[in-house]
Amino acid sequence: MGKLDKTKDNLKITNLDDRLKKELLDKFLKAGGKVLDEKQMRRMDAIDKNKKSRDKKKRLEEFNRREKSGKKNAEAQKTSQQPKTLKPAYVPSESFFEIFKLKLKLKFYRITDWGGKSFNVKFFETFNNLYVPSLLEVQMLYLELFKKNLMNGYKIIDRLDKIKPIYYELIEKAGNLYDKMNTDHILEHFLFYRNVPKRTIELKDEIVSLYKKLVVLVQFENTLYDGINFAISIYSKSDKETASESSLRRKARNNFYIIFRKLYPRLHLLFCIYNGKFYYPYDFDNIIRALSIPESEKPGRRRAGQALIDREEELAKDDAAKIAEDNSGEIPLPIRIGLSMMHKLDLEKMRREYDKSKLFEFVGLNDKVLITFLLFNEFDKEYSVILTTNKIKYNVDFGAQGKSDYRIRLQDLYDEMRKPSETLRAYSEELESYEKFRRERPADNTQYMDYTKRLEAVEKNRLISGRNARGSVKGYMDRLTAELKVLIDDMDGVQKIIANPQDILEFDVHIEGDKKINGRKIYEAFLFAFNFAAALSYRLQSGGDLSGSIEFSEPDQKPPADIPQNETKTETESESVLDELNDLL
Repeated sequence: MGKLDKTKDNLKITNLDDRLKKELLDKFLKAGGKVLDEKQMRRMDAIDKNKKSRDKKKRLEEFNRREKSGKKNAEAQKTSQQPKTLKPAYVPSESFFEIFKLKLKLKFYRITDWGGKSFNVKFFETFNNLYVPSLLEVQMLYLELFKKNLMNGYKIIDRLDKIKPIYYELIEKAGNLYDKMNTDHILEHFLFYRNVPKRTIELKDEIVSLYKKLVVLVQFENTLYDGINFAISIYSKSDKETASESSLRRKARNNFYIIFRKLYPRLHLLFCIYNGKFYYPYDFDNIIRALSIPESEKPGRRRAGQALIDREEELAKDDAAKIAEDNSGEIPLPIRIGLSMMHKLDLEKMRREYDKSKLFEFVGLNDKVLITFLLFNEFDKEYSVILTTNKIKYNVDFGAQGKSDYRIRLQDLYDEMRKPSETLRAYSEELESYEKFRRERPADNTQYMDYTKRLEAVEKNRLISGRNARGSVKGYMDRLTAELKVLIDDMDGVQKIIANPQDILEFDVHIEGDKKINGRKIYEAFLFAFNFAAALSYRLQSGGDLSGSIEFSEPDQKPPADIPQNETKTETESESVLDELNDLL
């Protein structure tokens, strides 16, 4: 039985008479119903089938489209999660073609000859007449802004630190670009032997030293411009008697253009020829790696408020100077203890230990720079370990200038020892060149006048180098004693900075060597280092026995009065070196 028949039976349609069937049909038609014949029903079935097929096709297309978009999103997500392996933008090249282009540029810019073996005279002329004046102008601008009036300079630094601490750091590095000693070495041959070719390899250290300073600054060229403009603007508002703001900015812009756009590219070409590779001029990662520039020399380490610390150090130095003047010849106890420590040293033994490479083989123990060299190395070997050891526990101090970590400050002081050491080594090089030149005798009388002038110039360079070396050592010892004095006063008082002043310092002899402060308390070790540094600074100050002339004079060589009679020296040379202490003590 079909569904239609079953429906009829349920509704009992078969029991209806014709009249009722007709009434039901009329009601159905009046309500909007329609009776379909067999042909119309077949047409409707065909329409329904077509509509179902279209709907099915649309649903399939929609499903396929969603599936494809899902796959694309998954692939994109996978690629975004995977780390991208970026290839280096540039790799230094040693190819023949790149070296050929490098030599061509050196020849075209008239820096060297074709092979890069000797300098072109035109390079020295431009260096002397254009580059050196620009470096000097930048240094003079830095001194005018910050050192002409110290209080005004500190105000400018404070304002710059509030904007960005790196501004003053970059300006200070730019002001220190000019190094007279380094510049004199570069131009010395040109000034005295203009017509004699100078080999490029002979000036490698001087060229690379200047190039290293420039590389650090070129990376922050725009930041340096902004810092200079801010500093000039603040300076012009605070000091009305100076040159106009526009003229100072124009001078700075012109000088930095010469340094960064003319001097730097030429030094870069020389750096490439020294290394035998062609580096892209602004590929700083590879260049810094090749120059081995440490993190301590890169900008960005300055902290806001550092100017306040520097100001306190200057005031401490002024107070110490006033106290020294008020005492009118009375030597403070720490200095006397330090002088006694130095008097017990055997200078000949120290010379054999610290001058194994024979840097000072041409002079005797009457040379004051040699004595300074030996005492500086004695401090480095015996006492500088307190600046770096991890056996001392420091507390972070929060004062008016903000957070202060003395562990970092002493570590920075230890790193600064490199500069005095370099100046002492520079003096030994000047000494060697002086001795070699002094032994060269003129062949005839016609060359005697020229030889005399050149000898006087070399002797002058030696004296200047010796004065700079002693000044550098004294400046470092002054900064060191200022820091150590703060720590010693703290250990005598509230012990806010050093937490364990009574602990014993014990060093491994096989690793760190035998130290004079080994087995001493931390407090005593700081006292020994402070006394030694204060005594060395005292001897190097104006009027001290290690200041003034480069050598001890004969009338000054007499035994000191403060030495006990029962003390004897193992070497007679040690007695003659400290003769001048008699008048001082």
